Amino acid sequence: MSQSNQRPKTTEELILAFFDGQLHATEQEQLGEMLAHSAEARALFESYMRLEGVAVELGQAQCLTSIESSCGDEDLTRVDRPQTASQTSRGPKAAQIQWAKRIVAYGIALVLGAWLAYHWNGPVDPPAGQSVGHISRIVAADWVSPSQDIGSDIRVGSYELRDGLVELEFDNGARIILEGPANFEVASSEQTILHYGRMRTHVPPEAYGFVIDTPSMKVVDLGTEFGLEIDAAGSAEVHVFDGEVEVYDEKQKTTQSRLLLAAGQAIRVDHSGQRSEIPADVDAFVDRLTLESRASTHVEELTTKLEELHQRQRQLNEKLKKAEETTRRSGDLVQLNTAAKAAKRRWLKQQNSHPELKRAMAKRDRARGQVNQLYRDAIVQSEEGRQLLDRLTQTNDEFASLKKKLVELKSAKRPSPELRNTFRQFRRVQKQRNELRAEMRAYRNKLRSDDQKIRKGTEELARARRQVDRVLNKPEVDALRAEAAELQKNFLSMQRKRLQSDEQIGKLKREQYRVRQQARKLKREIQQARQAAESFELMVEI
Repeated sequence: MSQSNQRPKTTEELILAFFDGQLHATEQEQLGEMLAHSAEARALFESYMRLEGVAVELGQAQCLTSIESSCGDEDLTRVDRPQTASQTSRGPKAAQIQWAKRIVAYGIALVLGAWLAYHWNGPVDPPAGQSVGHISRIVAADWVSPSQDIGSDIRVGSYELRDGLVELEFDNGARIILEGPANFEVASSEQTILHYGRMRTHVPPEAYGFVIDTPSMKVVDLGTEFGLEIDAAGSAEVHVFDGEVEVYDEKQKTTQSRLLLAAGQAIRVDHSGQRSEIPADVDAFVDRLTLESRASTHVEELTTKLEELHQRQRQLNEKLKKAEETTRRSGDLVQLNTAAKAAKRRWLKQQNSHPELKRAMAKRDRARGQVNQLYRDAIVQSEEGRQLLDRLTQTNDEFASLKKKLVELKSAKRPSPELRNTFRQFRRVQKQRNELRAEMRAYRNKLRSDDQKIRKGTEELARARRQVDRVLNKPEVDALRAEAAELQKNFLSMQRKRLQSDEQIGKLKREQYRVRQQARKLKREIQQARQAAESFELMVEI
């Protein structure tokens, strides 16, 4: 039967024929078209390419250990593909030849795969907003683009670093240490673009084929570790430390421009595309250990700066306190404050001398004491109430003890690890105390609903309070109270305006705010540097 009358081969049949070395020129073009326009065809080709890679490893290990070795049919069937009758009838020598062909085909597949990836303009970008990795370490980073934190997602887009070190981990396992100043772009989890700067890249086997584009060349990683540097003029250097990389000339865009670099090799490509061999310099690119070591040193530097900022804060607080005190001692404010205090004394004197008000307040205080005693008795008599009261008492004692300790540590006027730890404990106990107090209020409300004596005592207390309010609202009593309240309000309002309008106080407060913001930023950087230095510090301890 002539070839023109034969049934057209399917994509899978063309791929199988390619790996068996039985693909005609016309069929090669047909396969190339399929791979260029069909994502399914490319995925199928990639799966068979990986499968053939496993087959090559098995064949090398079991069939090609010696030119005289024999390989039976059972070894060939290790590839999960149906065997034809003609294949299973081949002898040992034919099996060796077949394995050799597959090794050659696998090499061709790698070249074809890289060439196709080159002309497909890289992998398909993930959906907008989808994360392709995360930032795992940051050391002294000064971002031009929006600032990033440890754990921030890596998304498709441009990033620019003015200074510092950043480690990026992609979902496929590829890891990049970027050294500023640098401008790079993330195209996908399998492709980045370095416009300028320096990076060290580690690509595990599962991220095989990771691509880095530059203005002058494209670097395709074949499971390795290498350094890449682009200067301001657009010249690029590639230094291979482990494994191999493929380098393509960005101007020629052909497979003939492909250059394979192995461990220990390096090249420089200038802006005109001229290549030259250079010695590989492993120390010129920051590795993970160096990054962690720098992070550990950076922590010490930042801690010293933070201590200086805290000292500046204390100085500003003292200056601000003196400036505010000077303002409060101004003549008209002192007079107004004196008048407000005198009015308050007259009001308190009237409270103690007015018979009706005195009786109403005494009755209110007795009713309050009776209700509190009823609550205490009911709580003690209940198992739930006793447990809640014990917990609240214990927490109150701990809260008071920590508060006293904080006052003592703060009096030393210098931050310390003990002060920070005590403050964290204080905030934790304070939160527990607030939760227990809310729980006690809820329990008291339940008692008020269920206990008739408590309910009756609460109603009596409410009546006593209303009686006090009626007496206070009488004109002869309310006049002095209103006068004292008005004078106090005027004093506080004028004092607030004076403090806000004082130029020296305003300047000190602005400086205080700037220092506080710097301290917050330093604390965040210290936290990032400590996280980046954890592995190094652990190794040093070991």
